[in-house]
Amino acid sequence: MVTWMIDKYGNEAQRSHFIPALASMEKLGSYCLTEPNAGSDAASLATTARREGNKFIVNGTKVKYQEDFSFLDRMFSFVCRGLKK
Repeated sequence: MVTWMIDKYGNEAQRSHFIPALASMEKLGSYCLTEPNAGSDAASLATTARREGNKFIVNGTKVKYQEDFSFLDRMFSFVCRGLKK
């Protein structure tokens, strides 16, 4: 699931860096969606990201489950980058 998101929304540098290892399953990735007050409702996310120069400042909380995710090589977070209507 992570690979298609990078393919669709990432830039060329991100695609060439992440996709080969994820697609071959040399590396494993997951995405972080669930938040304390939104659950897994993507339309209700409160975590935000704003660009500062060539970096993003992320502000918010994701839910950490009891499962052991130490086997993952990458975790990608869902955030809001615009004003909610």
